[in-house]
Amino acid sequence: MTLKDLESYANPLLVISPDDELVGFKHVFQTRLTKQTVGERGMRAPMGMWTVPETFIDNNVQLVLNRLREFY
Repeated sequence: MTLKDLESYANPLLVISPDDELVGFKHVFQTRLTKQTVGERGMRAPMGMWTVPETFIDNNVQLVLNRLREFY
């Protein structure tokens, strides 16, 4: 996603690196549906597992595993 599109989703699980800033783009995991992705089927998580600011997080599966452990 472009860094401009990620601006409104600032959260501790989304770290913009200097390299990301150089290219203006970041690969991320999407944890919740948005207006643009309502018809897609790739995102599934129990309600309340992720907050709205955490809709996009770093492309790091360890963050997801940590949240699963915390949630359950």
